[in-house]
Amino acid sequence: MLKKWKLIVILGVFAYFYAYPYYQSKTLRSWHKPVHITIYAINGDKQEDTESYITKLWLRKFDDIKQYLETQAQEYNTPNLPKFILEVVSLKDISLPQKWLPWDNFVGRVVWSIQLRRWAENNFDTPFASNTIRILAHYSKNPINWPVIDNMPKLQGLMRVSYLTADNKKTDQNNVFLTHLILEVLGASIKYDSNGQPLIPQGLANPEQTPLYPQLQAEIMAGRIPLGETESILPLSLSSCIVGANTAKEINWIN
Repeated sequence: MLKKWKLIVILGVFAYFYAYPYYQSKTLRSWHKPVHITIYAINGDKQEDTESYITKLWLRKFDDIKQYLETQAQEYNTPNLPKFILEVVSLKDISLPQKWLPWDNFVGRVVWSIQLRRWAENNFDTPFASNTIRILAHYSKNPINWPVIDNMPKLQGLMRVSYLTADNKKTDQNNVFLTHLILEVLGASIKYDSNGQPLIPQGLANPEQTPLYPQLQAEIMAGRIPLGETESILPLSLSSCIVGANTAKEINWIN
């Protein structure tokens, strides 16, 4: 009997972690109200050069994200044209919780995601507000190699973590990674395989192109420009990315 109750409690906890974030995401992608996005810039390696980079990250450097999302939505003639309100906040003397590695498995991912939610509760007044996407941008000179696929995104609710390079030459490319995460929160699925290669056809910017390769742009949720069946490169900026039809459907831009 005790085991049965333990199972019920565990299932209840998982239902809450999955069901509530799903409801939040679904509400956002109804597009009846502007979507608030807050990017928290964190000095991940505590280096002076990194702090200097963050202090120079003016909001206008992130405006490309807002403009990109709204321009891409216009391409699909979305009935309720999406609007985004973007804010950038610098978090000083704050460290993220320990990443799940070496527990790079199901249990480790669950533990880390729960730790992240508890961390948010301690650092934000309204950690799970239903109208705000929070991106924790962890900047350092040598970013941690993040696993290709995060199998537990819903446990993080409307919050995501991105490990970025504190380098002016990488700012435009960092915006690609940030936009990818924002769309993931809104319900878009990743469109690359376990090796990081774009899925066919949904991971291609132009799946009807002849010949198929090389592609000239990246589908934003695939995150790479395919040059061949097993070769691809990272886009340098959002100007080299599009929101494909599959992604547009997932985030309710088209029916």
